[in-house]
Amino acid sequence: MTARSRPGLPLARIDAIDDVLGRPPPPPPPAPAPRRAAAPEELADPDQVLRDYVLAPYPPLGPIAGGLAAVNVLIESFAIAGVEAAGAAVLARLRAQLGPGRVVWGVKLNSRGLVAEPPSIPAEPGSSLPPRRETGRGPALSWELYVYDPGGERPEARPATVLATLADVIAVPTLPTAPVPHHMWSLELDAATLATGAGARLTYYTSGADTPGASRSYALADGQLALANLYTFHDPRREPHAILARLRACVHLAGAPRGAAAVIAPGLHRCRRLCVANKRHADGLYFAGVDSDRTIAFLREHAWPAPLVDYLAARRDRLRHLAWDLALDAARGADGAPHILRTAIHASA
Repeated sequence: MTARSRPGLPLARIDAIDDVLGRPPPPPPPAPAPRRAAAPEELADPDQVLRDYVLAPYPPLGPIAGGLAAVNVLIESFAIAGVEAAGAAVLARLRAQLGPGRVVWGVKLNSRGLVAEPPSIPAEPGSSLPPRRETGRGPALSWELYVYDPGGERPEARPATVLATLADVIAVPTLPTAPVPHHMWSLELDAATLATGAGARLTYYTSGADTPGASRSYALADGQLALANLYTFHDPRREPHAILARLRACVHLAGAPRGAAAVIAPGLHRCRRLCVANKRHADGLYFAGVDSDRTIAFLREHAWPAPLVDYLAARRDRLRHLAWDLALDAARGADGAPHILRTAIHASA
């Protein structure tokens, strides 16, 4: 009998060996973690271009067929915070106004329970800017929704136009009389904002694409603009020395012991793009193009709500085509070491 014509062994006879050896049948695969969100999960669209947190396209990291869209994580985070309906309503308005794949979102975990972070500037004598305050509730989720409009070429993305579509959902901020130059802008929301309609916080961003170090953000409060953050973007594969130089110049990340190494998990720097940000109270790092496995490890390491981490972990195979963008803010503590204030995950919808 040749190998080609040899019949295969009946599966029943193979399984019978387990019976003889007293082996129990293998357990069934675990059921997906229960969802908090009431909305049905959104399937990934194989024809839609995947984009990161600066709307740059990237190739899928795995097969898209049968996968889930990244926006499911955002909706699940709304549900975990008890504001799914309100959060989903804001998102739906933005997607309808801007088109598919044009809304960048970020879910943030404020590790010390800070609220009113933007404009990231403490109140000073004579200033009307709100100070940061401790909630006393420990870690809290918040969200930032970003609208890109480089050169002001998309009328549907202008702040006044977009805010008009949201006016009956949340209390939108009053814009300055004169237009503010920007290539993108954002609204930052927390659970109270979504639950009560209290005012969202708006930030303008300038790109500085042609001038390294010129990317920055300005927070809007009471009609006044205040410098919030400075950014530089780097390719870790081609600019390691530039990144190291930036980190050494960061007050919060350059301190002993270990400096930035204390807050960068092994392998996280092997991302597609790394951004270093200098903020009023902290230094920030943004890692673009992180796979789902490393993203789940990052969220676990930084004590994100277990239901959200479990959601990703149970669906990692259906999310494997996605690249996530992760971020952290760290401030120098009394011991000289950087301490994490906030972490975040970003994607587009």
